[in-house]
Amino acid sequence: MSEAFFNFTRNYPFNEETQYNVVVSTAENWDEQRRLISAQPRKIFTCNFYPLTKTEVDLIKAFFVARSGSYESFKFDNPLDLVRYNVRFVDNSFKCERVAYNTYRASVMLQSLSTQATISNFSYEMIAITENAQLQVV
Repeated sequence: MSEAFFNFTRNYPFNEETQYNVVVSTAENWDEQRRLISAQPRKIFTCNFYPLTKTEVDLIKAFFVARSGSYESFKFDNPLDLVRYNVRFVDNSFKCERVAYNTYRASVMLQSLSTQATISNFSYEMIAITENAQLQVV
C-alpha cells in the first residue's frame, strides 16, 4: 500500500455508501437463504469537485495517474466520521467536465479496502468486547 494521501478539497454533495457482502440463494418455491460473507462492511465514497481551475483538475488527474487508476491504494480521511481509510479508486478512468472558461467539474469514487483505519493518531484493526468486558484485538 502506498503512503500517498488523497487531500483535495471536496464540495457537496459528498456521499458515503455502506455495503455488506451477502450471498442470496433462492429456491424453486422462491424461499431465500441469506449468508453474510463478511461482517466488515465496505465503504464507497463519492467526492465531487466544483468549481475547479485547469490547474486543480491537473493535480487530481496527476494523483490518479500516479496510482495507475484503481491499481494502487492510498489513504483518505472521511469527513463524516473522521476516520482515515485505506482506499483505491473504483474506476480505471478519470473524467472531468469543462463547464465554462477555466471552470471544470470532476468526481471520483473511492472504495475502502481493509478493516484497518485510523482515528486521529490511534490505529486499530477490529476491537471486540469479550464476555468479561475486556477489550481484545481480533
